[in-house]
Amino acid sequence: MPVLIRLLDVLLIWLAGYLALYSRRFIQPPPQLPDSLAGYYSLIAAAGLIFLLLSKEVYRSWRGVAIPFMLVRVGVTWSLVLTLLLLWLFLNKASEEFSRIWFMLWASTGLVLLWLERILIYYLLRVLRKKGFNLRHVALIGEGEMANNLEKRLREHGWTGYKITERLSNPSLNALEELASQALD
Repeated sequence: MPVLIRLLDVLLIWLAGYLALYSRRFIQPPPQLPDSLAGYYSLIAAAGLIFLLLSKEVYRSWRGVAIPFMLVRVGVTWSLVLTLLLLWLFLNKASEEFSRIWFMLWASTGLVLLWLERILIYYLLRVLRKKGFNLRHVALIGEGEMANNLEKRLREHGWTGYKITERLSNPSLNALEELASQALD
């Protein structure tokens, strides 16, 4: 699944660049885009590659984490990619070759598409987890009100994907060693 999401990210970055190029022709025709769009396509491809290289935190598990934290991480990574591209264009004196309107359209469209992708995947996984798929089997160790409250919340919020398969109130060392040998996530 992570490989598919990474591939989808690159495709969405490409799609955003293409849509921005297509839209750019209708927003403000003069000055015209160059006949060869190879530079634009190269910049889009570089952005996809840089996004993959810088996005370690983007592809971590977001199970049980609020959506805004995930979207901020994606936004920060996308902003870093765009900043690096602008810096590279500036240092190579190539920034004048690219339309600022196109760049802004691409940046905003790319961010929106990446966010929509994450939101859709997040909600799809929530539905699957409620139905018993993609679960993490965990043990709850402890007793008292906090442990009971946690167990209740995990049962009520099946979308988190955590299923308590073992509950130990006051375990001995042997019980913990036996628990460590079980197939828990």
